[in-house]
Amino acid sequence: MKTKNRIAVSVFITAFAFGLNITGVLPILGILNEKYQQYGTGMVQQLQTMPYLMLIVGSLLVGWLTTRISKKKIVITGLIVIGICGMLPFFLENFLILVMTRLLIGFGFGIVGPMNTAIITEFFPPEERASYMGLHVVGMGIGTMIGNLIGGILAGIGYRSFYLVYLIAFLAAAGIKIVLIETPPVMDETSSDMKLNKMVYVISLASFVHTLFINAYNTNIGIYILQNITDNPSVTGVVTAVNSAFALLVGMFFGSTGEIYGAYRQ
Repeated sequence: MKTKNRIAVSVFITAFAFGLNITGVLPILGILNEKYQQYGTGMVQQLQTMPYLMLIVGSLLVGWLTTRISKKKIVITGLIVIGICGMLPFFLENFLILVMTRLLIGFGFGIVGPMNTAIITEFFPPEERASYMGLHVVGMGIGTMIGNLIGGILAGIGYRSFYLVYLIAFLAAAGIKIVLIETPPVMDETSSDMKLNKMVYVISLASFVHTLFINAYNTNIGIYILQNITDNPSVTGVVTAVNSAFALLVGMFFGSTGEIYGAYRQ
């Protein structure tokens, strides 16, 4: 397999598994709200959002990690963390364990999330990066959609069966082990090399606002469906999957959009 094809496959696999971050526990959030009602709806809703605490920590550590170990090892490690933390509640039914695993899974997503951007930057010149970033968005959208659909189906069998959807992370780790090219850790950079321009802060702020809206939707839709429409968790999986489908359209046309606005011109 050619180098470009191997990187493209690895980008898709990583993004696909990262889509589980948006899936979270959405298909069973309504069920968890009823099962753990003594903790309050607000606390149960936080099961969907609390991974972001450790996701921030993981993302901040990525730069340092890339100077110590290879990007391939970072991605595989993150995926294994996601798989273990995602599946543990299937074996151990306990609210405290669920809270702890939801926190720790964020660290896995935190170190996996930025890696596709770093890998694409390392292997491709600026004019080719837009299409591969589009592939990342497509992979994440498909991963979220499949995660919601399969998770909803599994939850229909038994709500704890939903956690088996995180087997996807282990399969992704195996795929990355096979296709991603091993590269040495990056050289340490000076502070001047890492200085951020104003546009980085603007984009980060926009991403922050965007994430607020996503989480407002995600933390309420499952509970709303269970209380007002049906107690079948498969329906929640379908509804959230449809929402993720629009991410595919954005990803498919991301490269063309970049060319239209001149975002990637030298």
